[in-house]
Formats: sequence, C-alpha cells, structure tokens
Amino acid sequence: MLYGTWTRAHAVLESIPTCGAILGAMRRRKRPEPLLPRPEAAWLVVRDQLSQIVEYTPLEPHRDLRAVLTAARETRIADGWQCEDIGTSVGFFFCRRGTLRYLVAIEARKPPPIGKRW
Repeated sequence: MLYGTWTRAHAVLESIPTCGAILGAMRRRKRPEPLLPRPEAAWLVVRDQLSQIVEYTPLEPHRDLRAVLTAARETRIADGWQCEDIGTSVGFFFCRRGTLRYLVAIEARKPPPIGKRW
C-alpha cells in the first residue's frame, strides 16, 4: 500500500481481524454424551405418538445407560418391533410395529403416571 494514499478508512479496515482469526479463537464444543453414567437416578421411558407414557422403568444411579438403552432396543427387536439405531450423541430411539410408533428414551426426571403427558 502506498503511504501517500493512506486514509483513516484504511486504518479501520486493517484493524478488523480476518475470518480465520475469529474462528480460530472460538472454542469448539464437545459432542453431548447423554448416556454417560450419572450420580442421579434416571428412568427408561416409553412414550407413544402423543407423548403419553406407555411404560417406564426406574434406573439406579451410576448405571451404564448405553447398555440399558441397547438392551431395551434388542428386547423390542426380539418382540417383533422395527427399531431405529441409537445415535452417538442421543439418549433415545424410535420403534415401530404395525401402526404403533414409540419413543424409547432415558430421562433424567421422574415421568408422570402411565397414560399422562408432561
């Protein structure tokens, strides 16, 4: 740049960080891991299409939640349900049999009584 053509606008433009500098300073978030063992109790909850409770099972603290959810999926498959895969960063899966479609999830708070919604 020629110093003879330097203006105050050039100083402002030179002080703006590049896009790479801004993104490099941002911290990258870790992927959520909802199935890590927790010190609190959790519940294995089955909900219907209207989010009503079909069944639930209390789980004790420090339980391997991924193993519980995987076992629930395998049990449903053995009973004739078609189940979707469990994602790497989610704590639920969907399953279908005939016209029924259920959500099977690990939840951190006690669910309402069977047949009720939140």
